Amino acid sequence: MYFNFTEGSYNLSLFSVYVDTDFSFAELKDQPPDVLAAFYHEYFHFLQDVTSPFTINVMWQLYGSTAELIHYAQTHGNVIRLPLGDVPELKHLERQKRFIDLIFGSQYCGFDNEPATAPYAVVKVNVASRADFSDIPESEKVMFVELAIKDATGQQSEYSFGALAVIETMTYLIQKKFFGESPVPEVPYMIAVRVAAFICPGIGRNEEYVFAVCDLALKTPYPGWMFVFLLTELNRVMPDPTSAAAIYERCLPILEEMWHYQESFTHYKQKVLYCLGQIQGHAAFKENLNWITTLIERGYQRRLGEPMMMLLIYQQQTPFNEYLLGFRNDLGMPEIINNLRNRWFHLPDSIQDAGDLIDPTILGAAMQLHATLLEGDTCCALQPQCAKSHRPMPVDADCSTAPWKKASLHPSCAFGALWASFDLHNFTIEQDEWILDEMEMITDTTTVNKLWIKGYPNNQWVNAPFGKYIVRVDPAGPAGQVHIHIAHPEHRKSKKEQVSWNIDGTRHDAGSFNENFVGMKQAKKIAREVLQIPDNVVLQYKTRLAYTNMMLNEHEFPLEIIACKIIPLTKEE
Repeated sequence: MYFNFTEGSYNLSLFSVYVDTDFSFAELKDQPPDVLAAFYHEYFHFLQDVTSPFTINVMWQLYGSTAELIHYAQTHGNVIRLPLGDVPELKHLERQKRFIDLIFGSQYCGFDNEPATAPYAVVKVNVASRADFSDIPESEKVMFVELAIKDATGQQSEYSFGALAVIETMTYLIQKKFFGESPVPEVPYMIAVRVAAFICPGIGRNEEYVFAVCDLALKTPYPGWMFVFLLTELNRVMPDPTSAAAIYERCLPILEEMWHYQESFTHYKQKVLYCLGQIQGHAAFKENLNWITTLIERGYQRRLGEPMMMLLIYQQQTPFNEYLLGFRNDLGMPEIINNLRNRWFHLPDSIQDAGDLIDPTILGAAMQLHATLLEGDTCCALQPQCAKSHRPMPVDADCSTAPWKKASLHPSCAFGALWASFDLHNFTIEQDEWILDEMEMITDTTTVNKLWIKGYPNNQWVNAPFGKYIVRVDPAGPAGQVHIHIAHPEHRKSKKEQVSWNIDGTRHDAGSFNENFVGMKQAKKIAREVLQIPDNVVLQYKTRLAYTNMMLNEHEFPLEIIACKIIPLTKEE
């Protein structure tokens, strides 16, 4: 899950921030105001990530499924047939992923084909069960929120209100307080304010109060639903609060009664540390695991010790204050990346001496391993980082077709080292035919850029050759390629709701490509037909740019020591 802002993004569970600038982050005071605001927005996401029960729970689900995939691979013969997501015993992992996606809710919603910056009005809030996920523990307790919203002209639309809206509204409100308004879409950056105004006007009129309810909702597994539930309860007993602190005092006992939130937080924290210990249990990752453990443990302790800590950050007079500095000392800073792929990283004070031995890239390697095993993703997302590493890295065609082959090299890359740490390099890898069809091939872009696309005038939206989609073909620029944009008709002007490919199959708009595009399979077929892209050229759609150019540790990962075995949790644990 990526939290995308206009000028940056935060990678959930990977502790990595991207800011759309060429400026250096060696000194924050050197940043222009808009860049500083974008950085603050993403840094606040980092604080949410390592201190909120909801995000720690998501982290546990993510790394827990990775451990489960590795355990299955290690215990079912010496052949791994990709993707493991097709294995009946592992089908629940895809359902679990879909369940989490529903909890996060939708990201964007707009009228007149583009996200609006003028206020929306919420005209209906519907809370109901949405699907049967009886095989997922406690799923019977969750409800989903659907909004009916309208714009100034009276046009009406629907929106799935979930954790993403709560997180993004909360983050934008604190950014707005310290840096002023930005021309952001109402959804998701202000939609929680509109919901509050509809359910409890006394809270909706005060952004600090809305911020407080967002924070309280993130103490539970289902923030979207709990945001609405808490507002409804507050409107009944406290329609006009006297302070944000009074909201916490009223709601914390409710959350304790409904969710035993402190006990649950402890449970989530223990589980995620167990799973990360399994995934990074190899001696080569000892310092990395210590860093992650420090982040999660200190975030957990700060949150339990200061239930209103986020409100205290909001109530400061300046954005970078002594109180926030305490979090930097305790938790360090996430990895920060700019457009030049330069990277900055600050460790918690307690482990400063381990700086040269810690590499956040290992978390990215764990996610790539998850994608490779579950989905059969053979194109390693770490390639940009490896290509710009400070020391030579084994970058070649295998990175796109068989990254596991790196595990037999010495020194290895992050993915190869992690793969070998579980002895998976001694397994035979087999792939379904559809994966082999998607293997990336080298295309002569000089030749294909000369192609003339009949029936598709440059820079104009027209109907797709099939399906209810629209397409726009753009010519090659001075340093670019012919490329295609594909959208649903209502998203003609919403870049973040579109998909776009260059004629060689690579993603065109890396920063705004909608990885959750409804109809991705059809969109690929359209792109192939319109641009005449051969079937043996992969159409990339997963993020390839969210990793750093940081070298792996100065030491070489030792691959000759005994590999780790994954031991799954029992129900009692």
